[in-house]
Amino acid sequence: MIDSADTPAALTPDLRRSVLDLLNEAVSAEYHSFVGHILISNPYLPPGTDKDMEVLERIRDEENVSTKALLVQLARYRAGPTIRAFRWWKHDLNFLGLDFLVVRAAEIAKAESARAEKALARVPVEDPELRATFASVAAAKRRHAEELGKLAAQRGKERKARRDAAFASTSVPLKKPSAAAPAAKPAAGAPVAPGAPKLPGAPSAPRLPGAPTPPKPPGAPSAPKP
Repeated sequence: MIDSADTPAALTPDLRRSVLDLLNEAVSAEYHSFVGHILISNPYLPPGTDKDMEVLERIRDEENVSTKALLVQLARYRAGPTIRAFRWWKHDLNFLGLDFLVVRAAEIAKAESARAEKALARVPVEDPELRATFASVAAAKRRHAEELGKLAAQRGKERKARRDAAFASTSVPLKKPSAAAPAAKPAAGAPVAPGAPKLPGAPSAPRLPGAPTPPKPPGAPSAPKP
């Protein structure tokens, strides 16, 4: 039973509903986190990524702490959690390389940090304890985004170096087609080769039946009489 001194200040029904929506959204985000999804997906650990798993496990522990703090706030409002649907149900992460998953986790952590900051701005000032809890969650999200961002930058460079090395050793260089040499222009004053002569006795092209006879070319004009 919660003591009356721990209950939040009287809020309007609409404001209370807004607070409960914020709390349930935050609890769902922590409970169904992408980092938690990675840890239960049996990811492949490439050489040199053992420490990455320790970082993700520590982040997950901090997410669990945030979840418990948010549940305490729901209890202050005498409401139970309404966990939303698992957001990553379409993402099959089984046996993906942890170096790739760290890069993806950093992108999501950045978006989650922005979401937590927006949620903090919506918390009513009438409940300072609730604001303190959301401020703590937002600070944790900023810290996770920064840490994962640095780790992802390192893993991204390593992945690119491996891809470049593999491409260099397996690709077949293609020769560019050589441009056709331009035809040599005849020298000035040089005789131009005549066209192919017409064979003697060769028939002319047949004329279609009923086709009009083509007109004869006009003759040269006669010279004027003196």
